[in-house]
Amino acid sequence: MFNLSSAMAVQFAEYVREMTEKIRELGPNPLRDARNVKHEV
Repeated sequence: MFNLSSAMAVQFAEYVREMTEKIRELGPNPLRDARNVKHEV
């Protein structure tokens, strides 16, 4: 979580870039595929 004032646009852009990189490193959500699997009873 980041606490920024409205005057910190440059830092906001940097935080967004960092978070985007981190999310891309993590890759796709593994639970998305698990949700689409049909369980047979």
